[in-house]
Parts: sequence; structure tokens; C-alpha cells
Amino acid sequence: MILRIRNIPKDTTKPQLRALFRPYGRISAIIKRGNTAFIHMTSRRRAQAALDDLNETTWNGNHISVSSADSNTELSICRTEHGIMRMF
Repeated sequence: MILRIRNIPKDTTKPQLRALFRPYGRISAIIKRGNTAFIHMTSRRRAQAALDDLNETTWNGNHISVSSADSNTELSICRTEHGIMRMF
């Protein structure tokens, strides 16, 4: 499952995002674009737990929004960025 995280600080690093989502399970890919990130988690159940716990919370001083990246545009970004989404 791919999660979309909006309104993260622009200087957020991939290791910081990995640390935030690591407690919820295995992460196979992270894409960051500006103040949005996409996290591909291997377990749908654990990704849903991350979404439930982290959506509409404050992280690093910003109110973040976590949702499922289900639109064709977002999935296309994830498939092409760094060639990482071959597992679909």
C-alpha cells in the first residue's frame, strides 16, 4: 500500500520519514517531493494502522495529513520515480 503524506516540512529527509513509519512495518520505498512524500509499505494492514495513527497529527511542527495514494496520477509518480514500483 502506498501512503501519501502531505504538509511535511520541506527540509524533511528520507531517514526521518523512515523513522516515523518504521514502527508500522517494512518500508520498501520512499519518494519525497517538496512538502509531500509517498511511502510504500509492504503490509496493507500495517500501512492502514500508520494511516489511522498518524493522519491529522503534528509532526516536526507541521500538521500532517496521511492518506492512501490511490489516484492514477499519484500511482504514476510512484511507478516512475527511481524505477521503484516494479513490485506492483
